Amino acid sequence: MSFYHPDSSIQRMPPEVLGKIFSLTRPIKVYKWSPAAHKAPLLLCRVCSKWRAIAISTPCLWDSLKITIGEHAPTPRFPLIESFVSRARGRPLNFVLDGHGRWYGTDAVKEIVDRIQDIYVPRIAQWQHGNITIHSRTTGRPLPPISYGSAAMLKHLHMTVLFDSNDRAQQLESISHAVNVFGPAPGLRYLYLGAPRELLQHFLAVHWEFLEELYCPLEMTAYACFRIFMQCPSLDTCTADIGEHNPATDIPLQAFPPGQTIFPRLRDLGLVVNADITALLNAVTLPGLEVFSAMQSCEGEPPAPDPRPPWPHATFISLLERSSCRLTYLSLIHMPITDAELIECLRHMKDLDLLDVRTHEDETIITDEFLTAFTFSVDPFEEDLPSDTLCPRLTKLTLIEADISTTDGVLANMVESRYGVLQDIDLDVPLGNKKDIRYFRSEGAWKMPDRMAKRLERAARYVSDSDVESEDSE
Repeated sequence: MSFYHPDSSIQRMPPEVLGKIFSLTRPIKVYKWSPAAHKAPLLLCRVCSKWRAIAISTPCLWDSLKITIGEHAPTPRFPLIESFVSRARGRPLNFVLDGHGRWYGTDAVKEIVDRIQDIYVPRIAQWQHGNITIHSRTTGRPLPPISYGSAAMLKHLHMTVLFDSNDRAQQLESISHAVNVFGPAPGLRYLYLGAPRELLQHFLAVHWEFLEELYCPLEMTAYACFRIFMQCPSLDTCTADIGEHNPATDIPLQAFPPGQTIFPRLRDLGLVVNADITALLNAVTLPGLEVFSAMQSCEGEPPAPDPRPPWPHATFISLLERSSCRLTYLSLIHMPITDAELIECLRHMKDLDLLDVRTHEDETIITDEFLTAFTFSVDPFEEDLPSDTLCPRLTKLTLIEADISTTDGVLANMVESRYGVLQDIDLDVPLGNKKDIRYFRSEGAWKMPDRMAKRLERAARYVSDSDVESEDSE
Protein backbone atom coordinates (compact mmCIF):
# COMPACT_ATOMS: atom_id res chain seq x y z
CA MET A 1 0.00 0.00 0.00
CA SER A 2 1.36 3.41 -0.93
CA PHE A 3 2.60 5.70 1.85
CA TYR A 4 0.48 8.54 0.41
CA HIS A 5 -2.71 6.47 0.07
CA PRO A 6 -5.46 7.87 2.31
CA ASP A 7 -6.10 4.39 3.73
CA SER A 8 -2.48 3.77 4.76
CA SER A 9 -2.03 3.27 8.48
CA ILE A 10 0.19 6.31 8.92
CA GLN A 11 -2.33 8.57 7.19
CA ARG A 12 -5.10 7.29 9.47
CA MET A 13 -3.04 8.03 12.57
CA PRO A 14 -4.59 10.71 14.84
CA PRO A 15 -2.97 14.17 14.46
CA GLU A 16 -1.96 14.30 18.12
CA VAL A 17 -0.07 11.01 17.73
CA LEU A 18 1.71 12.25 14.61
CA GLY A 19 2.55 15.47 16.44
CA LYS A 20 4.10 13.45 19.26
CA ILE A 21 6.15 11.46 16.74
CA PHE A 22 7.23 14.67 15.02
CA SER A 23 8.44 16.07 18.35
CA LEU A 24 10.91 13.18 18.59
CA THR A 25 12.80 14.58 15.59
CA ARG A 26 14.16 17.44 17.69
CA PRO A 27 17.93 17.19 18.31
CA ILE A 28 19.11 16.73 21.88
CA LYS A 29 21.57 19.61 21.61
CA VAL A 30 20.11 23.02 20.94
CA TYR A 31 23.25 24.23 19.16
CA LYS A 32 22.68 21.66 16.38
CA TRP A 33 19.26 23.01 15.46
CA SER A 34 20.05 24.83 12.21
CA PRO A 35 17.13 25.17 9.77
CA ALA A 36 17.51 23.16 6.56
CA ALA A 37 15.06 21.97 3.93
CA HIS A 38 16.29 18.37 4.23
CA LYS A 39 15.83 18.22 8.02
CA ALA A 40 12.89 18.45 10.38
CA PRO A 41 10.83 20.46 10.92
CA LEU A 42 11.01 22.00 7.41
CA LEU A 43 11.21 18.55 5.82
CA LEU A 44 7.99 17.50 7.56
CA CYS A 45 6.21 20.44 5.96
CA ARG A 46 7.13 19.23 2.48
CA VAL A 47 5.59 15.73 2.66
CA CYS A 48 1.91 16.56 2.30
CA SER A 49 -0.60 19.20 3.33
CA LYS A 50 -1.76 17.15 6.34
CA TRP A 51 1.74 16.76 7.69
CA ARG A 52 2.45 20.40 7.06
CA ALA A 53 -0.60 21.45 9.07
CA ILE A 54 0.31 19.11 11.93
CA ALA A 55 3.96 20.24 11.97
CA ILE A 56 3.00 23.92 12.00
CA SER A 57 0.57 23.31 14.85
CA THR A 58 3.24 21.51 16.95
CA PRO A 59 4.99 24.38 18.79
CA CYS A 60 7.85 22.30 20.22
CA LEU A 61 9.23 21.81 16.67
CA TRP A 62 9.89 25.54 16.33
CA ASP A 63 11.15 26.67 19.74
CA SER A 64 14.88 26.14 19.02
CA LEU A 65 17.07 27.76 16.38
CA LYS A 66 20.74 28.29 15.59
CA ILE A 67 21.74 31.44 13.69
CA THR A 68 25.27 31.76 12.30
CA ILE A 69 26.79 35.09 11.34
CA GLY A 70 30.12 34.85 9.61
CA GLU A 71 32.22 35.58 6.61
CA HIS A 72 31.42 32.26 4.95
CA ALA A 73 27.96 31.77 6.44
CA PRO A 74 24.88 32.48 4.32
CA THR A 75 22.83 35.54 5.19
CA PRO A 76 20.15 34.53 7.71
CA ARG A 77 16.66 34.17 6.24
CA PHE A 78 14.75 36.54 8.47
CA PRO A 79 11.23 35.48 7.35
CA LEU A 80 12.18 31.91 8.26
CA ILE A 81 13.47 33.00 11.68
CA GLU A 82 10.25 34.93 12.22
CA SER A 83 8.25 31.84 11.23
CA PHE A 84 10.09 29.68 13.73
CA VAL A 85 9.54 32.12 16.57
CA SER A 86 5.87 32.74 15.78
CA ARG A 87 5.07 29.02 15.35
CA ALA A 88 6.61 28.33 18.76
CA ARG A 89 3.75 30.43 20.15
CA GLY A 90 4.16 30.80 23.90
CA ARG A 91 6.75 28.07 24.38
CA PRO A 92 10.12 28.89 25.95
CA LEU A 93 12.63 29.85 23.25
CA ASN A 94 16.07 28.29 22.82
CA PHE A 95 18.49 29.99 20.44
CA VAL A 96 22.13 30.01 19.46
CA LEU A 97 23.67 33.15 17.96
CA ASP A 98 27.10 32.28 16.60
CA GLY A 99 28.92 35.43 15.51
CA HIS A 100 32.31 34.12 14.42
CA GLY A 101 33.99 35.68 11.41
CA ARG A 102 36.36 38.42 10.25
CA TRP A 103 33.85 40.95 8.95
CA TYR A 104 32.53 42.09 12.33
CA GLY A 105 32.58 45.83 11.81
CA THR A 106 30.73 46.00 8.52
CA ASP A 107 27.36 47.67 8.19
CA ALA A 108 25.92 44.43 6.79
CA VAL A 109 26.69 42.55 9.99
CA LYS A 110 25.30 45.30 12.18
CA GLU A 111 22.09 45.25 10.15
CA ILE A 112 21.84 41.47 10.60
CA VAL A 113 22.29 41.73 14.37
CA ASP A 114 19.77 44.57 14.57
CA ARG A 115 17.15 42.53 12.69
CA ILE A 116 17.71 39.49 14.89
CA GLN A 117 17.39 41.80 17.88
CA ASP A 118 14.07 43.06 16.53
CA ILE A 119 12.78 39.49 16.40
CA TYR A 120 14.01 38.15 19.75
CA VAL A 121 14.10 41.11 22.15
CA PRO A 122 10.33 41.70 22.12
CA ARG A 123 9.96 38.05 23.13
CA ILE A 124 12.50 38.19 25.96
CA ALA A 125 9.85 36.88 28.35
CA GLN A 126 10.04 33.54 26.46
CA TRP A 127 13.83 33.14 26.53
CA GLN A 128 14.88 29.91 28.20
CA HIS A 129 18.24 28.87 26.69
CA GLY A 130 20.61 31.31 25.05
CA ASN A 131 24.03 30.52 23.57
CA ILE A 132 25.58 33.71 22.22
CA THR A 133 29.01 34.21 20.65
CA ILE A 134 29.32 37.73 19.37
CA HIS A 135 31.97 40.35 18.64
CA SER A 136 31.51 43.76 20.19
CA ARG A 137 31.70 45.42 16.77
CA THR A 138 28.68 43.49 15.53
CA THR A 139 26.43 45.55 17.75
CA GLY A 140 24.64 48.29 15.88
CA ARG A 141 22.11 50.46 17.65
CA PRO A 142 21.68 50.03 21.42
CA LEU A 143 19.15 47.60 22.78
CA PRO A 144 15.83 49.13 23.81
CA PRO A 145 15.06 49.55 27.53
CA ILE A 146 13.99 46.27 29.11
CA SER A 147 11.99 46.17 32.30
CA TYR A 148 13.27 44.36 35.38
CA GLY A 149 12.29 40.71 35.55
CA SER A 150 11.32 40.48 31.90
CA ALA A 151 13.65 37.52 31.30
CA ALA A 152 12.18 35.52 34.14
CA MET A 153 12.11 32.26 32.12
CA LEU A 154 15.82 32.39 31.21
CA LYS A 155 17.47 29.31 32.71
CA HIS A 156 20.63 28.79 30.63
CA LEU A 157 22.97 31.43 29.24
CA HIS A 158 26.27 30.75 27.48
CA MET A 159 27.68 34.12 26.48
CA THR A 160 31.03 34.84 24.83
CA VAL A 161 31.89 38.45 23.97
CA LEU A 162 34.92 39.00 21.74
CA PHE A 163 36.85 42.27 21.60
CA ASP A 164 39.58 43.67 19.44
CA SER A 165 42.23 46.17 20.51
CA ASN A 166 40.76 49.16 18.66
CA ASP A 167 38.38 51.53 20.45
CA ARG A 168 38.04 49.23 23.45
CA ALA A 169 36.32 51.82 25.62
CA GLN A 170 33.69 52.51 22.97
CA GLN A 171 33.13 48.78 22.44
CA LEU A 172 32.68 48.23 26.17
CA GLU A 173 30.04 50.93 26.30
CA SER A 174 28.28 49.43 23.30
CA ILE A 175 28.26 45.83 24.50
CA SER A 176 27.20 46.80 28.02
CA HIS A 177 23.69 47.28 26.62
CA ALA A 178 23.63 43.58 25.74
CA VAL A 179 24.95 42.61 29.17
CA ASN A 180 22.19 44.58 30.88
CA VAL A 181 19.61 42.40 29.13
CA PHE A 182 20.53 39.46 31.28
CA GLY A 183 20.72 41.30 34.59
CA PRO A 184 17.00 40.95 35.33
CA ALA A 185 17.03 37.15 35.07
CA PRO A 186 16.78 35.87 38.65
CA GLY A 187 15.71 32.41 37.50
CA LEU A 188 19.01 31.73 35.72
CA ARG A 189 20.42 28.27 36.56
CA TYR A 190 23.47 28.09 34.26
CA LEU A 191 25.83 30.89 33.21
CA TYR A 192 28.97 30.79 31.09
CA LEU A 193 30.45 34.25 30.90
CA GLY A 194 33.36 34.69 28.51
CA ALA A 195 33.83 38.44 28.44
CA PRO A 196 36.39 41.11 29.33
CA ARG A 197 37.01 41.69 33.00
CA GLU A 198 35.41 45.14 32.87
CA LEU A 199 31.98 43.61 32.25
CA LEU A 200 32.04 41.48 35.39
CA GLN A 201 30.62 44.32 37.50
CA HIS A 202 27.35 44.16 35.52
CA PHE A 203 26.84 40.58 36.70
CA LEU A 204 28.05 41.11 40.25
CA ALA A 205 25.33 43.71 40.72
CA VAL A 206 22.62 41.05 40.52
CA HIS A 207 21.52 38.66 43.25
CA TRP A 208 21.46 35.34 41.36
CA GLU A 209 19.24 33.49 43.78
CA PHE A 210 18.85 30.29 41.74
CA LEU A 211 22.15 30.17 39.81
CA GLU A 212 23.61 26.65 40.15
CA GLU A 213 26.43 26.53 37.58
CA LEU A 214 28.87 29.34 36.80
CA TYR A 215 31.78 29.11 34.37
CA CYS A 216 33.73 32.34 34.23
CA PRO A 217 36.99 32.16 32.21
CA LEU A 218 37.52 35.90 32.43
CA GLU A 219 40.14 36.86 35.01
CA MET A 220 38.75 38.16 38.30
CA THR A 221 40.19 38.94 41.71
CA ALA A 222 39.82 36.65 44.69
CA TYR A 223 37.47 39.21 46.24
CA ALA A 224 35.26 39.18 43.11
CA CYS A 225 35.09 35.39 43.34
CA PHE A 226 34.11 35.70 47.01
CA ARG A 227 31.37 38.16 46.03
CA ILE A 228 30.07 35.68 43.48
CA PHE A 229 29.72 33.10 46.24
CA MET A 230 27.78 35.67 48.25
CA GLN A 231 25.55 36.66 45.33
CA CYS A 232 24.75 33.06 44.38
CA PRO A 233 23.41 31.20 47.45
CA SER A 234 22.36 28.17 45.37
CA LEU A 235 25.70 27.81 43.58
CA ASP A 236 26.68 24.17 43.06
CA THR A 237 29.48 24.44 40.47
CA CYS A 238 31.90 27.32 39.95
CA THR A 239 34.92 27.66 37.68
CA ALA A 240 36.82 30.94 37.96
CA ASP A 241 40.08 32.49 36.81
CA ILE A 242 41.76 34.21 39.78
CA GLY A 243 43.96 37.21 39.02
CA GLU A 244 45.76 39.87 41.02
CA HIS A 245 44.11 41.89 43.80
CA ASN A 246 42.71 45.27 42.73
CA PRO A 247 43.06 47.74 45.63
CA ALA A 248 40.79 50.26 43.91
CA THR A 249 37.71 47.99 43.97
CA ASP A 250 38.46 45.11 46.34
CA ILE A 251 38.09 44.75 50.07
CA PRO A 252 41.00 42.67 51.40
CA LEU A 253 39.68 39.20 52.17
CA GLN A 254 41.84 39.23 55.27
CA ALA A 255 39.21 41.60 56.71
CA PHE A 256 36.73 38.70 56.85
CA PRO A 257 36.94 36.32 59.84
CA PRO A 258 38.74 33.15 58.69
CA GLY A 259 36.35 30.40 57.74
CA GLN A 260 33.29 32.21 59.08
CA THR A 261 31.54 32.53 55.73
CA ILE A 262 29.89 29.19 54.96
CA PHE A 263 28.65 28.15 51.53
CA PRO A 264 26.97 24.79 52.15
CA ARG A 265 25.79 24.12 48.59
CA LEU A 266 29.03 24.63 46.67
CA ARG A 267 30.00 21.14 45.52
CA ASP A 268 32.40 21.69 42.61
CA LEU A 269 35.09 24.41 42.67
CA GLY A 270 37.61 24.91 39.87
CA LEU A 271 40.23 27.66 39.99
CA VAL A 272 42.67 28.85 37.37
CA VAL A 273 45.40 30.21 39.63
CA ASN A 274 47.14 33.30 38.28
CA ALA A 275 47.49 34.89 41.72
CA ASP A 276 47.69 33.80 45.34
CA ILE A 277 44.42 32.08 46.40
CA THR A 278 45.35 31.80 50.09
CA ALA A 279 43.02 34.60 51.21
CA LEU A 280 40.07 33.15 49.27
CA LEU A 281 40.44 29.64 50.71
CA ASN A 282 41.01 31.07 54.18
CA ALA A 283 37.79 33.10 54.10
CA VAL A 284 35.36 30.30 53.26
CA THR A 285 34.04 27.04 54.66
CA LEU A 286 32.68 24.53 52.13
CA PRO A 287 31.03 21.55 53.88
CA GLY A 288 29.48 20.26 50.63
CA LEU A 289 32.69 20.35 48.56
CA GLU A 290 33.23 17.14 46.56
CA VAL A 291 35.24 18.30 43.54
CA PHE A 292 38.27 20.60 43.69
CA SER A 293 40.60 21.51 40.85
CA ALA A 294 43.39 24.05 40.68
CA MET A 295 45.45 24.83 37.62
CA GLN A 296 48.22 27.23 36.78
CA SER A 297 48.44 28.12 33.11
CA CYS A 298 52.01 27.63 31.96
CA GLU A 299 52.08 28.70 28.33
CA GLY A 300 55.32 29.00 26.42
CA GLU A 301 58.59 28.92 28.32
CA PRO A 302 58.44 27.90 32.01
CA PRO A 303 58.24 31.00 34.19
CA ALA A 304 60.75 31.69 36.92
CA PRO A 305 59.85 29.95 40.20
CA ASP A 306 59.50 33.10 42.30
CA PRO A 307 56.70 34.92 40.41
CA ARG A 308 54.50 31.84 40.32
CA PRO A 309 51.66 31.84 42.86
CA PRO A 310 52.43 29.44 45.71
CA TRP A 311 50.42 26.37 46.62
CA PRO A 312 48.52 27.42 49.80
CA HIS A 313 49.17 24.15 51.56
CA ALA A 314 48.44 25.02 55.19
CA THR A 315 45.35 26.99 54.18
CA PHE A 316 44.02 24.14 52.02
CA ILE A 317 44.49 21.61 54.83
CA SER A 318 42.72 23.98 57.23
CA LEU A 319 39.84 24.33 54.72
CA LEU A 320 39.44 20.54 54.52
CA GLU A 321 39.51 20.14 58.30
CA ARG A 322 37.00 22.84 59.20
CA SER A 323 34.69 22.00 56.26
CA SER A 324 34.64 18.25 57.03
CA CYS A 325 33.92 17.80 53.34
CA ARG A 326 34.16 14.50 51.48
CA LEU A 327 36.24 15.15 48.39
CA THR A 328 35.78 12.59 45.62
CA TYR A 329 37.74 14.41 42.88
CA LEU A 330 41.06 16.25 43.12
CA SER A 331 42.86 17.75 40.15
CA LEU A 332 46.12 19.70 40.46
CA ILE A 333 47.57 20.89 37.16
CA HIS A 334 51.00 22.60 37.19
CA MET A 335 50.60 23.54 40.84
CA PRO A 336 53.90 23.96 42.77
CA ILE A 337 53.11 21.32 45.38
CA THR A 338 55.69 18.90 46.83
CA ASP A 339 55.30 15.14 47.18
CA ALA A 340 55.11 15.44 50.98
CA GLU A 341 52.39 18.11 50.74
CA LEU A 342 50.39 16.00 48.31
CA ILE A 343 50.59 13.01 50.63
CA GLU A 344 49.32 15.12 53.54
CA CYS A 345 46.42 16.39 51.43
CA LEU A 346 45.45 12.86 50.41
CA ARG A 347 45.36 11.74 54.05
CA HIS A 348 42.29 13.98 54.42
CA MET A 349 40.51 12.39 51.42
CA LYS A 350 39.35 8.92 52.37
CA ASP A 351 36.50 9.07 49.83
CA LEU A 352 38.58 10.21 46.86
CA ASP A 353 37.50 8.49 43.64
CA LEU A 354 39.59 10.37 41.05
CA LEU A 355 43.06 11.89 41.35
CA ASP A 356 44.62 13.88 38.51
CA VAL A 357 48.10 15.34 39.11
CA ARG A 358 50.14 16.87 36.30
CA THR A 359 53.38 18.71 36.88
CA HIS A 360 55.36 21.30 35.01
CA GLU A 361 58.70 20.50 33.43
CA ASP A 362 60.72 21.88 36.33
CA GLU A 363 58.80 20.10 39.10
CA THR A 364 59.01 16.68 40.72
CA ILE A 365 56.05 15.28 42.63
CA ILE A 366 55.95 11.63 41.57
CA THR A 367 58.78 10.31 43.72
CA ASP A 368 59.58 6.98 45.35
CA GLU A 369 58.29 8.39 48.65
CA PHE A 370 54.95 9.34 47.12
CA LEU A 371 54.48 6.03 45.28
CA THR A 372 55.46 4.03 48.37
CA ALA A 373 52.98 5.95 50.52
CA PHE A 374 50.35 5.34 47.85
CA THR A 375 50.99 1.58 47.77
CA PHE A 376 48.57 -0.69 49.64
CA SER A 377 50.30 -2.72 52.33
CA VAL A 378 47.44 -5.26 52.52
CA ASP A 379 44.79 -6.65 50.22
CA PRO A 380 42.64 -3.67 49.11
CA PHE A 381 39.49 -5.74 49.63
CA GLU A 382 40.21 -6.30 53.32
CA GLU A 383 37.40 -5.00 55.50
CA ASP A 384 39.74 -3.28 57.94
CA LEU A 385 42.40 -1.36 56.04
CA PRO A 386 45.09 0.44 58.05
CA SER A 387 44.00 3.90 59.11
CA ASP A 388 46.91 5.52 57.26
CA THR A 389 45.92 4.00 53.88
CA LEU A 390 45.79 6.72 51.22
CA CYS A 391 42.61 6.98 49.15
CA PRO A 392 41.31 3.40 49.55
CA ARG A 393 38.36 4.04 47.21
CA LEU A 394 40.34 5.53 44.33
CA THR A 395 39.22 4.15 40.94
CA LYS A 396 40.75 6.63 38.47
CA LEU A 397 44.36 7.79 38.62
CA THR A 398 46.28 10.20 36.39
CA LEU A 399 49.93 10.98 37.20
CA ILE A 400 51.75 12.88 34.48
CA GLU A 401 55.22 14.28 34.99
CA ALA A 402 57.43 15.42 32.13
CA ASP A 403 60.67 14.06 33.58
CA ILE A 404 59.51 11.32 35.92
CA SER A 405 62.37 9.39 37.49
CA THR A 406 61.65 6.73 40.09
CA THR A 407 63.29 3.49 41.15
CA ASP A 408 62.52 0.65 38.75
CA GLY A 409 59.47 -1.31 39.88
CA VAL A 410 58.09 1.14 42.45
CA LEU A 411 55.42 2.45 40.07
CA ALA A 412 54.40 -1.07 39.04
CA ASN A 413 54.22 -2.20 42.68
CA MET A 414 51.91 0.70 43.54
CA VAL A 415 49.54 -0.03 40.66
CA GLU A 416 49.61 -3.79 41.28
CA SER A 417 48.73 -3.26 44.95
CA ARG A 418 45.57 -1.46 43.85
CA TYR A 419 44.62 -3.99 41.18
CA GLY A 420 40.89 -4.61 41.24
CA VAL A 421 40.17 -1.22 42.81
CA LEU A 422 41.72 1.03 40.20
CA GLN A 423 39.74 0.97 36.96
CA ASP A 424 41.32 3.71 34.81
CA ILE A 425 44.95 4.80 34.79
CA ASP A 426 46.96 7.34 32.82
CA LEU A 427 50.56 7.31 34.02
CA ASP A 428 53.97 8.40 32.83
CA VAL A 429 56.38 5.48 32.92
CA PRO A 430 60.03 6.29 33.72
CA LEU A 431 62.35 5.93 30.75
CA GLY A 432 64.29 2.69 30.83
CA ASN A 433 62.60 1.16 33.90
CA LYS A 434 62.51 -2.51 32.85
CA LYS A 435 60.21 -3.80 35.60
CA ASP A 436 57.68 -1.01 35.13
CA ILE A 437 57.71 -1.45 31.35
CA ARG A 438 57.36 -5.23 31.60
CA TYR A 439 54.39 -4.89 33.99
CA PHE A 440 52.41 -2.45 31.89
CA ARG A 441 53.17 -4.26 28.63
CA SER A 442 52.06 -7.64 29.98
CA GLU A 443 49.05 -8.94 28.13
CA GLY A 444 45.76 -8.06 29.76
CA ALA A 445 47.33 -6.14 32.64
CA TRP A 446 45.71 -2.79 32.00
CA LYS A 447 43.61 -1.06 29.41
CA MET A 448 45.44 2.23 29.00
CA PRO A 449 44.68 5.42 27.03
CA ASP A 450 46.54 6.11 23.80
CA ARG A 451 48.68 8.79 25.44
CA MET A 452 49.99 6.35 28.03
CA ALA A 453 50.57 3.64 25.42
CA LYS A 454 52.70 6.04 23.37
CA ARG A 455 54.63 7.13 26.46
CA LEU A 456 55.19 3.46 27.35
CA GLU A 457 56.58 2.72 23.90
CA ARG A 458 58.87 5.73 24.20
CA ALA A 459 60.13 4.49 27.56
CA ALA A 460 60.70 1.03 26.10
CA ARG A 461 63.06 2.44 23.47
CA TYR A 462 65.59 3.04 26.24
CA VAL A 463 65.56 -0.66 27.10
CA SER A 464 66.79 -3.34 24.74
CA ASP A 465 64.44 -6.19 23.86
CA SER A 466 66.91 -8.66 25.39
CA ASP A 467 66.71 -6.85 28.71
CA VAL A 468 62.91 -7.05 28.76
CA GLU A 469 62.96 -10.69 27.66
CA SER A 470 65.49 -11.62 30.33
CA GLU A 471 63.33 -9.97 32.95
CA ASP A 472 60.30 -11.87 31.61
CA SER A 473 62.13 -15.19 31.88
CA GLU A 474 62.95 -14.49 35.48
